[in-house]
Order: sequence, then structure tokens, then C-alpha cells
Amino acid sequence: MIWSPGRALVACLAIVLGGLRFARPRTIGMGGFKVPQHWAAFGDAPYMALFGFFLGMGLVTTVPSTVMVVLAAWVWHAHNLVLAAAVFWSFALGRLGTTVAAWALSRRSQEEAFVTANEVERRIAGVARVEAAVAIALGFVLVLESVI
Repeated sequence: MIWSPGRALVACLAIVLGGLRFARPRTIGMGGFKVPQHWAAFGDAPYMALFGFFLGMGLVTTVPSTVMVVLAAWVWHAHNLVLAAAVFWSFALGRLGTTVAAWALSRRSQEEAFVTANEVERRIAGVARVEAAVAIALGFVLVLESVI
């Protein structure tokens, strides 16, 4: 059998990484690749396509949230393919939503795509704390499940 994280490890990750995300919502998580802004020279449509492609790959790009690590550990722990698909489809749709919003704002304002992407990021900044609170709640639910 392949090792999987136990409930206690997932709970600790959720509480600690959720707490870090709550305390420092603008801190970027792991990853090593961020779509360079100079790629905007190719035009808005190619830039947004490249941006969306790399962003959609999730763990290849710079992950904007450490909570993604918590979700991956929780799904791995749960051993449920349907749950895994639902979590990662939700993640992909969330990322697609911000990309589409940046593209739409770019089309409406005639600004370059990377400028509007930064504007979308500014507008949704409060989501980080909500995400963190949900991760912390998940951690406490896992702790309570262990106790009860």
C-alpha cells in the first residue's frame, strides 16, 4: 500500500497553513514558475491563453495559496476519486474564473492583459482570508472527528 497522510497530519496542515494564509494573505506559496509579464508583447489573446494554460496546471506555476497543499493532502487521505475530481475541478474553475475576468476587463478597458490581471487580483484579495478560514475549519473538523 502507498503511504497516505493520516487525519492528524492533514488536520495540522489545515490549521497551520490556513493560519499562515489568514495572517499573511498576500504571501505567495510554493512553485517556481510565474508567467512573465513581458509575454504580453505577443498580444492579449496569446498572453491570456499561455497564462491560462500554465495557471491551470496548478502546481507547475507559483501556487498563490498554501491551502492548495492542504486540499491535496485531504483528498489523498480521503481515498475518494469522486471527491478528488470535485476538489480539483473546483480549483480549476476558480482559476479559470479569474483568467476570464482578467480577459473581460482587458477587453472592456483596453488595458494590457497583465494590468487587468493585477486589477482582478486586487479586487479578490479578501477571498484569501475566507479560504484560510475554511481550511482552519476543515482542520478542526478533522480533529473533532478523531476525538468523537
